[in-house]
Amino acid sequence: NAHYASDIDSEAARAAYLAALERDPKLGEAHDNLGLIDQAASDWTAAVAHFTAALASDPGLLSARLNLAVTQWLSGEREQAPMMLAAVLRAVPAYAAQVVTLAKRSAAAQDDAGTAQLLALLGAALPVAERHFFAGMQAKRRGDAGVAEQEFEAALAADPQHAEALPLLADLLIGRGAYVDAIPILEQRRAAKPDDQPTLVALGLAYTRAGQHEQAIPLLQRALAVQPDDMGLLADLAQCLDHAERLDEA
Repeated sequence: NAHYASDIDSEAARAAYLAALERDPKLGEAHDNLGLIDQAASDWTAAVAHFTAALASDPGLLSARLNLAVTQWLSGEREQAPMMLAAVLRAVPAYAAQVVTLAKRSAAAQDDAGTAQLLALLGAALPVAERHFFAGMQAKRRGDAGVAEQEFEAALAADPQHAEALPLLADLLIGRGAYVDAIPILEQRRAAKPDDQPTLVALGLAYTRAGQHEQAIPLLQRALAVQPDDMGLLADLAQCLDHAERLDEA
């Protein structure tokens, strides 16, 4: 049951869980899910209240204990959160995935101390791919592009579909002009997200820089269909058509 609530149809779900509580006010799972909805809305006070109510009804509901710890961490109330996270990880090792997600949020917020604390909590439970991913993030933050590239490559070797490592590695390759090397990485990303506009643009430009204009054209056209007012992208497409000697389309 422990998950982030962004995938929930919050209004319909809230009504259903409130109705369930009217029938049974001590239904811990309903409080737990209501807390997730409030957590997704960054309503920390309401979320904590629901998770606390869930645990009062069912002290053994470990998902509520995990969600309470996550909410406390996100809200900045971190005095008890690390101990709670450690306890639920011991009880349910599979909850490591939620703690990894929390560590990624901390890393994205450039909370180095918080990220390090969460990774220390995970210890050996941190998957190999994620270990390399976080090492790559740290190297990228300190400006060591070469080490970051190696770490992201290692993350993808361990998990070829690692969603965060793919675009970051592609960006590093493009940044040093390794367009041919970036193309298979971006193609892998496009296979996972066919309509992702930034991926279409990056892949189209990588093909263009590699001199493979015919492969670039449909990608840039598709990206432009998503964002037709992008004058820079329109200019890139026109230049690509010119190089491909398709002047009537430029």
